[in-house]
Amino acid sequence: GTEILYMAAMFPDSHRVPAALRIVTLDGEVRDLIYDWGFAASAAWTPDGKQIVFAGVPAGLPIGTQEKLWLIQREGGDPICRTSALTVKVAGGLSGDMTGARSVPEIRVSVDGQFAFVQVQDGGTVPIYRVALAGPEAWLPVVTGERGCALLDLRDDQLLYAVTDFNQPWELFTARIDGADERQLTRINAGVMAGW
Repeated sequence: GTEILYMAAMFPDSHRVPAALRIVTLDGEVRDLIYDWGFAASAAWTPDGKQIVFAGVPAGLPIGTQEKLWLIQREGGDPICRTSALTVKVAGGLSGDMTGARSVPEIRVSVDGQFAFVQVQDGGTVPIYRVALAGPEAWLPVVTGERGCALLDLRDDQLLYAVTDFNQPWELFTARIDGADERQLTRINAGVMAGW
């Protein structure tokens, strides 16, 4: 690619605090993708580079309005909401007790560009959902449980994510994109937990 997508916040010429999406070319030309529209909490390119998937909220809505998942053309225009009827917070999380936890949730797009994977906040849990990027709105929780999950990466048909709960620090896990074959990769607190 010849462009870099990034989130920008704390603008020197404005009192705006929420992040906007910007694109910069390799020649240094910068343009706003979303600024007046609202704000973004996280974003990712589709594999073909033609669209951007982002979690965000349109301007003018009350503070605390839940983020939804949106799709926008790389040239800009009106974003299309892919989760308008979803009742949980896209790219949400819980207040962590550990420093170093990721504050910007990741969005990953499948190789075929058909689905986005993103964490959501559902009450006191944070599962990972698969969201359709084309056709009728559709989503499916693929990594669930009484825990918090933070999506880290997607390669082919494998998700990489971190998991925590009340008794465990963040541990690394993998699973297929349908949630099957979950496997824990690290056991940081095993010695402590064995003694309890």
